[in-house]
Amino acid sequence: MKTEVDRQRLPTGTVTFMFTDIEGSTELVHQIGDDAFGRIVEDHQRLIDAVISGYEGVTVATEGDSVFVVFPDAVSGVAAALHVQQELATASPEEAPTLKVRIGVHTGNGVLGGDNYIGVDVHRASRISGSAHGGQIVVSDVTAKLVQDQLADRAFVTSLGRYQLAGFPEPTTLHQVTTNGLPFEFPPLRAHRAESQLPDPLTDFVGRESEMEQGLGILEARRLLTLTGAGGTGKTRLAIEIARRSEHRFADGAYFVPLAPLVDGDLIPMTILETLGVKTAGGIDPLEHLTRYLAQRSALLVLDNFEQLLEGAGVVTHLLSSSSHLKLMVTSRAALRLSGEQELPVPPLAVPDASDGVAAVAAADGVRLFVSRAQAVRPDFALDSSNAEAVAAIARALDGLPLAIELAASRMRSITPDLVLQRLGNQLLASRSSDFPARQQTIVNTIGWSYDLLDEGLSRLFEQLSVFSGSFGVQEAEKVYVGDIDLLDGLNDLVEQSLLRPITSSGESRFRMLTVIREFAFAALASRGQDVLVLDRHATVYLEVARHADSEILSSRQGYWLRRLAEDHDNLRAAFDHVVTTGDADTALGYVGALWRFWQMRGHLVEGRRRAETALGIPGNAEPLARARALTGLGGIRYWQGEWSENLSAYEEALMIFRMHGDDADVAGALYNLAFPAGYSGDLDRAEDLLRESLQLSERMRRAIGVGRAHWGLGDMATFRKDWSDALEHMEKAVEVFADIDAPFDLGWARFMLAFSLIKMGNSERAVEPLANALDIFAESRDLSAMALILDVAGMVMTTADSRETAAYLLGAAQHIKSETGIAIGDVDVNQYPEVDVFLAEMVDTEQAAYEEGFNATLDEAVEGARLALDSVR
Repeated sequence: MKTEVDRQRLPTGTVTFMFTDIEGSTELVHQIGDDAFGRIVEDHQRLIDAVISGYEGVTVATEGDSVFVVFPDAVSGVAAALHVQQELATASPEEAPTLKVRIGVHTGNGVLGGDNYIGVDVHRASRISGSAHGGQIVVSDVTAKLVQDQLADRAFVTSLGRYQLAGFPEPTTLHQVTTNGLPFEFPPLRAHRAESQLPDPLTDFVGRESEMEQGLGILEARRLLTLTGAGGTGKTRLAIEIARRSEHRFADGAYFVPLAPLVDGDLIPMTILETLGVKTAGGIDPLEHLTRYLAQRSALLVLDNFEQLLEGAGVVTHLLSSSSHLKLMVTSRAALRLSGEQELPVPPLAVPDASDGVAAVAAADGVRLFVSRAQAVRPDFALDSSNAEAVAAIARALDGLPLAIELAASRMRSITPDLVLQRLGNQLLASRSSDFPARQQTIVNTIGWSYDLLDEGLSRLFEQLSVFSGSFGVQEAEKVYVGDIDLLDGLNDLVEQSLLRPITSSGESRFRMLTVIREFAFAALASRGQDVLVLDRHATVYLEVARHADSEILSSRQGYWLRRLAEDHDNLRAAFDHVVTTGDADTALGYVGALWRFWQMRGHLVEGRRRAETALGIPGNAEPLARARALTGLGGIRYWQGEWSENLSAYEEALMIFRMHGDDADVAGALYNLAFPAGYSGDLDRAEDLLRESLQLSERMRRAIGVGRAHWGLGDMATFRKDWSDALEHMEKAVEVFADIDAPFDLGWARFMLAFSLIKMGNSERAVEPLANALDIFAESRDLSAMALILDVAGMVMTTADSRETAAYLLGAAQHIKSETGIAIGDVDVNQYPEVDVFLAEMVDTEQAAYEEGFNATLDEAVEGARLALDSVR
């Protein structure tokens, strides 16, 4: 039933929505009948109407046993929800028989459509209500932040974690609100918990009850927990399990950050940003950006394999001192020695004594792990009196080390525990002279045993795969490996031997080695004197990958290549480091020229600039075109860092080389590039001359992408002259060119600048269509550099459309992106909007609230808000 409501009573702007619903209403109808249930629904409605009248609430609609209410602010909405539950809790059976009501509350943008509200925030509030249980109040993260201080003396706000609400792509953090006299404990929410950001283990977690309990206790009381122990003791597996059992306490989730591939502590912040899925598009220092991002977030970071990066421990201190809601769990062979650190040594698993009976043997953690892993390769295996002694002896011989036990258990596919023990004993006896510490010696011996059991061809494959850093794909392995066996069969055999682990990423099969195993395999490769040769092939293979990506990264395959290069980033870094070490300037320069767009789009500008300068500084006579393309990359990085004057020198040298050694396409591109730092530094005449020469070359070659870019550049320079009609003419030509070819990146920017020029000409209405098109393009690729500028301009459009609260929301979202990415391209004078500065300075309270809501919105929410806003003024 739709309630008749006076549209004039419905508030707009930032409002708070409340949905209530009677739990188990269908079953209740069957129990008490339609008439009795109808009376309950009427009682429910009367009770809510009586309560909300004291909190300025308005009933918008009722449908069945659900009531939709709106409030002017979050505090009123949550206070009313508490009041409703208190009334229900104290009502007599005659007043509210068997009535359990669930309530969902969300604060968002109140947009009217007729005599009802429309938009994404209404749907979010409804979904939140549907996730609750009878007697429970569940609120959104936005609402919780708005009320937790003001209602601190009478309500308890508790984070319930992140959930995936139906119809919403981004996870939503939900909170429970309750007070004295109301229930605190409820079953898990009736919504899917958001997908965990922790690795999904391939095997069961076995044992470690004592360490688990200690770890959970420490993590609850302290903010820095370091799990220490030798390689192979199971630190990583224990850390993941502790994090998994704790992640519900962290509103913003728990994240696993693998550090094993790194050798440079300066890369720790960027690696964490990558794990968090945060992209920085500007020249901001990654640690500064990470600190800003985590400042107000409740999160747990698991930093795995820190031992080779101990000089980077200051990052941990900095993060903890900058965010009171952040906790860190570190795995390392050595403690970090930081103030506030709580170390938890991870010992080997418990092993049985020689005299223990079958029951005691079966209860020991080391044996339980062996049996679990043995059954994974031989399902009919069972521990009994005939094999218990041998299994116990295996666990003792391996010192209870999980990695060693897992490797030994993998042999159970084809031999018995007695034969495993016999083979293991021989290997151990033969290796007593090793210089490794005892526990590491056991691991090395166990890997060595598995290695010795490989035939000649498989051992060569195993060794050569050790050059891969992080994970790798089959195609790359085929090009790196040189040998006689079938690669796919060999990969499968190494997986079965537990020397290689399969993973699935972006729907593709990939593989990786545990760090300890990789170190062993690489040592074997080096002992043959083959390490440099295989590393050279590895570097050549990944240069091909980088160049292929570079040729398509601005096309419709941009999303694929950004994901692919992110997956292979550890290999790309390792390959670059290798060629620098060997003094291979041409290959190092090739990496810079091919990867700079990836570095820019994924926010690795600081790292990319350092690598570019390193490559360009390698002594010797490099191939001229390789140097020119690397200079182009360095210039591009400086461009996005907003350093126009420093940008000139790189682009000047690149142009000089291309004129001497390149073709017309190279020269046209270099002219185009050089025009922007020239123009942004104030020399507009020179910039336009460069662009006209670029245009002539591209037209003569009939190279459409060059023609479109030259027109785009000329239009951009026209904006500096404030010649808006000229800018419009060039941008329309650019749009026409790019629309006919596969160039979404260029088309998006052309449409954006077309809209920008129209707005400056006073034709905001005509600007909406190209601006909306640009929004769609850059939202698809999640290009934050572009999104910040688009949301700014959309906000400016809404100020002229007299939708001030919507404008504030969009400007807040834009500022959030800028503050998190540090993009500097918007600092060009022409991208400054005085009218926006005036608007921001004059915001009233409701507009300030909308601005804060936009600032706290996810990217998807901001995009949807911009789409709705632009649709409203088309």
